[in-house]
Amino acid sequence: PFDATKVFISEVLMADGSRKPIENIHIGDIVLAKNGTARPVVDSYEYPCSGDIIKLHIAGNNIPLRVTPGHMIWAIRGYGKKRPTTKVQRERSILYDQSKLEYIAAGDLQPGDIVTYPRLRPDSNKYNDTIDLAAFVRADKHPHIKITDTDISSPVSSLPRYISVRSIARLVGYYVAEGGTVCDSKGTKGIHFTLGNSKATAQDDLLDILTTVLPKASVGVDLTRKNANRINVFSVVLAEFFETQFGSSPTEKRIPEFLLHAPDDVIWDFLDAAFMGDGGRTVPRRLDYSTASDTLASQMELLIRRLGFISQIQFHEPPASNPEWSPRYRIYISGAQIDRFVRHLRLISQLV
Repeated sequence: PFDATKVFISEVLMADGSRKPIENIHIGDIVLAKNGTARPVVDSYEYPCSGDIIKLHIAGNNIPLRVTPGHMIWAIRGYGKKRPTTKVQRERSILYDQSKLEYIAAGDLQPGDIVTYPRLRPDSNKYNDTIDLAAFVRADKHPHIKITDTDISSPVSSLPRYISVRSIARLVGYYVAEGGTVCDSKGTKGIHFTLGNSKATAQDDLLDILTTVLPKASVGVDLTRKNANRINVFSVVLAEFFETQFGSSPTEKRIPEFLLHAPDDVIWDFLDAAFMGDGGRTVPRRLDYSTASDTLASQMELLIRRLGFISQIQFHEPPASNPEWSPRYRIYISGAQIDRFVRHLRLISQLV
């Protein structure tokens, strides 16, 4: 039993792919509607309620959806407790017939019913392929940086002023998976990528991207680590750009909204590098991605589903032997769809 005047239950999926406790939603916030489009909140209200909390356990997901019994769920009536036969499984086009969608009270849902999730509809107005790195230079903090119409230069590196999202999609994938910000002994900021010794293909790909996209950047490779190599790119401008747009620490990693609305080929490049850095095929017929960021986990699910694939998510507490570790989220793509998914991933397809 609970008192809903004191306990809030649901999280709401925002338009940027993050999730927000319902009690923190305010008028004007932009949420993702059931049809996959962004909509502003126009009103909110509170009402007293007491009773039992309904826990909905979704197939392949160990994070239950906790709602009140009267909470309406956009769903399709399934086959009850009867386990679907092979023939029924082949008739998914009938099982997932959108004309059968209806609002069903959470307390009336039965095992076998199909609950739905929004599939993001990309908005081309939210995507601009050109990034002006000069926007991330603060004259009061970086007086030594010189900006021209084509370049941004400092005593340690030179960068093109304008870069395309398409050209750095893979770089961003590696960053959210295995990257962060760094500062050398002289106080020079930059970004780093730490890749295990077993990920030679990813290291070669990353260095090739840096050479092609940022040919005049100050790049160094640290080979002194026991089980991994660290690639450093020293540039305060890159550090500011990646930190503000994608986060710095593992628990802060995120995807900016403009990337969520990028063309499909850009998304596939991003996912290929992200899976190369923090994912892989752990068991037959399953590809997984792991992150300590709840926001990034939610956004990765949104991207994968935007592309037309079904993903599942698992939450894992730190092991008892290392309680100081951060909790992890694992997103899985499994079953027959995995071959179709992997075909779009240039490097992953070669390894699995």
